[in-house]
Amino acid sequence: MLDLDAVERRLIERAQARTDFDAQIAGLCQDLRAGGMALARGYMATRILHPSYRAVAYVWRPEEGASVDRLGYDSADSGAWERSPFKWMIDRRLGERRFDLVDGPDRDAFPVLADMRALGLTDYLAFVVPYGATENWESLRGNGMTSTWGCDRPGGFAAAEIAALRRLQAPLALALRAGVQEMIARNVVSTYLGRDAGQRVLSGAIRRGHAERIDAVIWYSDLRRSTPLAESMAPEDFLALLNDSFDCAAGAVLDQGGEVLRFIGDAVLAIFPLRDCNSSAEACERALAAAAEARSRLAALNAQRTAAGLAPLDFGIGLHLGQVLFGNIGVAERLEFTVVGPAANAGARIEALGKAMGAPVVVSGDFAAALPGRDWRDLGRHGLRGVGTAMQILAPVA
Repeated sequence: MLDLDAVERRLIERAQARTDFDAQIAGLCQDLRAGGMALARGYMATRILHPSYRAVAYVWRPEEGASVDRLGYDSADSGAWERSPFKWMIDRRLGERRFDLVDGPDRDAFPVLADMRALGLTDYLAFVVPYGATENWESLRGNGMTSTWGCDRPGGFAAAEIAALRRLQAPLALALRAGVQEMIARNVVSTYLGRDAGQRVLSGAIRRGHAERIDAVIWYSDLRRSTPLAESMAPEDFLALLNDSFDCAAGAVLDQGGEVLRFIGDAVLAIFPLRDCNSSAEACERALAAAAEARSRLAALNAQRTAAGLAPLDFGIGLHLGQVLFGNIGVAERLEFTVVGPAANAGARIEALGKAMGAPVVVSGDFAAALPGRDWRDLGRHGLRGVGTAMQILAPVA
């Protein structure tokens, strides 16, 4: 017999324990089945703030458990929403709708109902649950939870089971909203601050002046001839060009486990912390691999641009190994988590030397010393503005 009080209590306990939401859904659905409900499918979805996808959905089935489906922005243009029961319900200000998939007059009202019938479901119960006020129903498309529940028993859900599912919607929506808000916070800080810096901020490192000394490879890459490009293009075209350039440089850094800290105009500041590697040599190898990948991506991008009759792009990369201060700087109302110090400045100065010498990738003597087995082209010792002593500059030999 279904003990609904116990089911609801366990749902709240899992939410308070900050259990991953797919595990929360799995636990809830298993509790309902253990109590005798012929539940064959559960589905919950909500909008989420993320640069790559617009919504997140959780699907549970007895034989498969719970899975997560991230819905991209292009899915909003596919017409699926317009053909869904949820759009129909919101238009009519209905918070609940039941569909008899066997003998109901509207068993074929929506494409998804045929899909559910093909899965062996006999009954389909849909809910729209707002997070806030319900006066503006159209806003629920982006500010609420939608859920569906499928039954595979002949005759469908019993009246008591429908009442139980109805009662569970409010605590379930609250649990989902709490989990999604935490997910949004992680997404936002990771997207705008970087993975490591974002986690530090969420862990409480938000006091101005809070910093630590870390050893790292400092990466600085800069788009060349950006000023004439910007002057010759429409603003939106130049922004698209910048993003293409960042996909090459910053994308390669991230793929090699580096941390992108800032986009400074058309430049990229990143680090490969030694604490994330087994040795300084590994950090330097990752940075060099990222540089090679960035140049490879740039070559592929330029092939596309040339085929389209566009001018090719170019950027330089400077790499240095040193100690930096990693932490919060700024004013109380606007802080930035970044690296500062002479070693941080050296990356930009080294890249500028590479531009003057016609070398796409240049490194400091300290960086090269961590990889004694590598072949280098010696570019001489040079004084760097803002850096106390002259520094040996080298370029990797392909």
